[in-house]
Amino acid sequence: VFVAGANLGIGSSREQAPQALQILGVRAVLAKSFGRIFYRNALNLGIPTLVCPDTHRIRKGDQLSVDAATGVVQNLSTGETLACESLPIHLMEMVNDGGLIPHLKKKLSAT
Repeated sequence: VFVAGANLGIGSSREQAPQALQILGVRAVLAKSFGRIFYRNALNLGIPTLVCPDTHRIRKGDQLSVDAATGVVQNLSTGETLACESLPIHLMEMVNDGGLIPHLKKKLSAT
């Protein structure tokens, strides 16, 4: 899980920024706020990306469990539960399908 403060990805419209996180094996991104293009690019790659106002409560090395559908983040290291914004159902479906392209392929093959 990649944890950041405010304005993650502001000023970057390149898909390579979230793609680098994907290549590194990041399975979710939590931040106080995001640049909207970064946010959508990450979701389009299948990375759950949650707005979480309390990221300052997470410390380096904390073990986290993230439920993107409910927005609940469990800090397994401290026992604390953080409330983040959940992903809307249509974005959760896209993430579960592995991103935008696999999601569209699935939708088109079903028709």
